[in-house]
Amino acid sequence: MIEVYSTTKSIRRTSLVLGIDRKTLKKYLPKEMVKQTSQSYKNKNEKMTAYKQKIMEYINATPTVLRTEIREKVGAEIYKYLMKEEKGWMEEILPSKYDLEKDWTKEDERLIDEVITVVDNLKEQSPKMSITKNLIKSKLSTTSKYLLQNKPHKLVKTLKVLEEQIESVEEYQIRKLDYAIGLLKKNHNTVTLATIRALPAYRETSAALDEIIQEKLLFKKSNIINLVKWYNKT
Repeated sequence: MIEVYSTTKSIRRTSLVLGIDRKTLKKYLPKEMVKQTSQSYKNKNEKMTAYKQKIMEYINATPTVLRTEIREKVGAEIYKYLMKEEKGWMEEILPSKYDLEKDWTKEDERLIDEVITVVDNLKEQSPKMSITKNLIKSKLSTTSKYLLQNKPHKLVKTLKVLEEQIESVEEYQIRKLDYAIGLLKKNHNTVTLATIRALPAYRETSAALDEIIQEKLLFKKSNIINLVKWYNKT
């Protein structure tokens, strides 16, 4: 009785398996055990959140987990409930049924493409933050996040590419330069090396970066002068 209940973690399920009345089960099962696995919820959303949390806690704690192990650990009732109510979510976070047959070379290549796409998209957006490993991973699909967390040894090339995509402080400062200059102009500030270095992102700059800033300012100034000359001629 105790062994079956430990697996199902459900009075109802244990009752069906053993053919024993639920009241009888409650009477003979250790109260501590029933209390541990029985819990009432205010509403469906609270129940769903609690069940999802149990599933994710076990997956995150067990890198090589299989679906059958997850079902045993969280209990058949929770597992079946989520498969019925949130099948799409479950299929996203659960390990593949065909994990042993997975072509990890192709999976590695797929994930590399996804990482590069994410980075390209981030570079096209307003550069309000540098590109870090955590930022890249946060933009990946749920499946890719799961694989990176639980199967890193299968994704060696992806991990290498991920490290290569991380921006250094100076790389971020260079990428943000046009945005910073535009921001100063928008606020009617004079754009000089000094006003750029007064911005939080440029308080600490290298000599090489200072040179890049000055070259960019000279280039922009030259373009403006040429544009004015062309306008005056016409």
